[in-house]
Amino acid sequence: MNITYDEVSGRLKEEREHNGWTQEDICKKVYMTQGHYSKAEAGKNYFTHIELQNLLKAGMDLHFVYTDERLSHREYYDFLQQCDQQEILCLAEISLPLIVNYSQELSWEKADALRQRIKYVKCMFNKDKTESSHYFQLRRFKAYSQEYMANLLGVNKKTYNSLEKQKNFCNSYMLLQMYNQFQVSPLILMNDKRGLAREICSLLEQLKDSASQSIFEYLKYGHEQFWMR
Repeated sequence: MNITYDEVSGRLKEEREHNGWTQEDICKKVYMTQGHYSKAEAGKNYFTHIELQNLLKAGMDLHFVYTDERLSHREYYDFLQQCDQQEILCLAEISLPLIVNYSQELSWEKADALRQRIKYVKCMFNKDKTESSHYFQLRRFKAYSQEYMANLLGVNKKTYNSLEKQKNFCNSYMLLQMYNQFQVSPLILMNDKRGLAREICSLLEQLKDSASQSIFEYLKYGHEQFWMR
């Protein structure tokens, strides 16, 4: 079921209030006028990439805003946050196959959705530095044309092409379209350093608690053995 932009706007307000901030408070943090922010929070305007980056820096949980997933195991995220990007990539390589294996304990529908999400994550991060953006990786994985991807995002081909070449960036509406199509966290598409860590946590939390805890303990043990010596 696709998430609507109204749902995203509603959760943005919920997240702001969760942090105890008024609109005036958040406007000072993200350098926006209250009139502009108010319209964007109401879904009448879209946030630009820079405005979204400022929301992240201010402490807004955009993963929750887009996915309706709050962290239920904070210790998972705290552990991954202490790792550098290369360590997180290695831990992803270890954890993703284990998550697929334990997904067999779930219903067929949930397991299939989980495995599909993992395929998208792997296709974006299994590349060398000379390859293009996440948008290109996903498009190539699905064998979509640029025209088709542009239609999915509600933009023209020229705008989409600039996204692939990283000469332009998604606004808040385009990020939602990408999430609805690929279930990719906006943090990953925004190249936020916390994106992959948060995605691993989200995938773990789809499993039964006993399974996610087993994987978590295994990751901690491996990290202590290979990186903490």
